[in-house]
Amino acid sequence: MRRRADTITQMGDVREARVELGLSQSEAARRASVSVATWRRFEGDPGSVSARTRHACERVLGRGDGVHLDSQSDPLGQEMFSIPWVQSPYFSPRQAAAVASVMDDWTHHDLDQWIRIPNASPLHTIPPFSEFDIRVMITIGENRAYAAAVRERCRHLSVRIQRGGLPFGCTGPYIDEPIFGATVLRAPTIPRNTPELFDALPEGINRTDGAGQLRGDHRWAHLDRAFSELAEESAWGQKLGCIPWDAPLHPDHAELPALLAAHHPHTWLDARPDSIADH
Repeated sequence: MRRRADTITQMGDVREARVELGLSQSEAARRASVSVATWRRFEGDPGSVSARTRHACERVLGRGDGVHLDSQSDPLGQEMFSIPWVQSPYFSPRQAAAVASVMDDWTHHDLDQWIRIPNASPLHTIPPFSEFDIRVMITIGENRAYAAAVRERCRHLSVRIQRGGLPFGCTGPYIDEPIFGATVLRAPTIPRNTPELFDALPEGINRTDGAGQLRGDHRWAHLDRAFSELAEESAWGQKLGCIPWDAPLHPDHAELPALLAAHHPHTWLDARPDSIADH
């Protein structure tokens, strides 16, 4: 269950702020570039909407922190996502925006709140850790420093996607790969839940790739194959050998014990796999 946002914590706070500004719900929704239904969800429980939507709404009330992508004139960064991804063989603009939105949400909401109030819930219930096999989480435990490092990687990956860069497959730490995999498990629901933020972005091109896979905004299955190829070619892919990059995301995966034995999750934060001693 999504927890309440800290910036505006109570339903009355939102309503009072809106009334003080002399705004109706429909006008507030218009200024935030969201539907009236989404504004009402935000007003009823700010934690019930995504971080991107929440910050767009908070800025209307003069309470946004100004560090996120969305703005009143361009809430989802249309130009930012359209230009680098409109012809991409990997993401459509809407898919890239959805993935970045999930990572922003984890960075500024789920992980940030847990790091400040770690006893509120076990870390294994907080995304992206909630998508990891429990055997991974047994080794990580309730480690706040680890959670902070993952929060920083989520922030970094979101910015990377905004700039047109792929979220992994380069020289970054291995943790980027399961973070991305966990994000893709959540991202398909984001455009459906807040269509008013995504409809302004160009639609993905519905086309068939060389492997006969149909691609487009609603086609996410091809990402697993495409990014698996990138992962195999990466430095970490060479280090892992036959162990799939997404083994931590599959409950009871047969290769996970070998991964944990060779590479403790603490090493997943290392930028260069050649710095890890062979076992």
